[in-house]
Amino acid sequence: GLLLMAAAFFSVAGATVGAQTITQGYDIESNVSLQRGMIVGLKENDPKKVEPVNNSAVKRVHGVVVGSGDSSFVLAEDTQKVFVASGGKFDVLVSDQNGTISPGDFVTISSVTGIGMKSDEYQEIVLGKAIDAFDGTNKKLSDAVIKDALGKDKKINIGRIQVDIAIMRNPVLKSSASLPSFLRSASEYIAGKPVN
Repeated sequence: GLLLMAAAFFSVAGATVGAQTITQGYDIESNVSLQRGMIVGLKENDPKKVEPVNNSAVKRVHGVVVGSGDSSFVLAEDTQKVFVASGGKFDVLVSDQNGTISPGDFVTISSVTGIGMKSDEYQEIVLGKAIDAFDGTNKKLSDAVIKDALGKDKKINIGRIQVDIAIMRNPVLKSSASLPSFLRSASEYIAGKPVN
C-alpha cells in the first residue's frame, strides 16, 4: 500500500521542517549506493527506481536524495527506502568544477555522478538556485580528480550546500544552433566546454 507520513510543522532541536515540500519514495538497484544530497534521475527502464546521474544524463535529473524526515510529507510505498525531493530547499552535494558557487547562482549537474556544479549559459537544465556559497574550501567534504576536455587530470573539491530546487530549462542558456556542427565540435574540443 501507499504510506503517507506527515512531519510536524514545528522546530525540533532548532531544525525547522519546511512546509509545503513533498518527498517521493523510490527503489534503487542493490548495487547502487546513495547518500543525502546526491542528484539522481529516474532509471530509464524503471520509473520507480532512481540512480545517481552526471551531465551526460542531465535530461533525466529528477531531484536530490533527502532524509525521510527532511520534508513535510513523504509519499512512499512500504518497500521504498530512498526519498527524493524535486522541489524546495535542501542540501545538495556540489563541486567547484565550474568555479565558485555564490548565493543566487544556478546549479546544474557536473561530470561527477550525483554531484552538482555552478551552471553557466551552456548547460541546458538547471537543478535550482544556490542559497549558500561554495568556494572549494568552505563546507568541503572531499575532493576528486576528473579528466578535463583535453584529457588532463583536474582536481575538484566537493561540498554540501543548500539549494532551492526547481528543475527547469536554464533561463540563461545560449543557443549554439547558429554555428555549423563541425565548427561547434572543433571549438568545443579546444575550449573544453560548449561554445556559441
